[in-house]
Amino acid sequence: MANLDAIHDQLAVASSLLDAVANDIRDLGFTPDEHIRRIGHALGLISEIQHAIYRTRPDLTPAFLRDPEGVSAHAEANGRLTQALAKVYRFGEAGQGAEAERELRAYIARESSALHRRLAEHVLQRSVGADGT
Repeated sequence: MANLDAIHDQLAVASSLLDAVANDIRDLGFTPDEHIRRIGHALGLISEIQHAIYRTRPDLTPAFLRDPEGVSAHAEANGRLTQALAKVYRFGEAGQGAEAERELRAYIARESSALHRRLAEHVLQRSVGADGT
């Protein structure tokens, strides 16, 4: 059943993935202006939804928004999560579900950010539930 915790987690993962795609588009020169602008617009819309969630559930407000000095650590954790999820998704697309699960569990075990561990656990729970294992 959907709840604000799950929606919050899904939006955080979506934001991280979109941010990574924007960086890749820029690096590849794949008509970056047009596509990055569209991704930026999507990220802005996601941010609006996230802030609506924070108004309803202040306990979900990330620490970095409560403490601006935490922004750098949060950004670094976003990068680690994005790299891990990209690897996991590549394994999944190649039909290597066991490797994807192993990679995700390894990320969860070594990640220092509780928020990012929780996001990865959510992805793991959804993927394990999706294939019936």
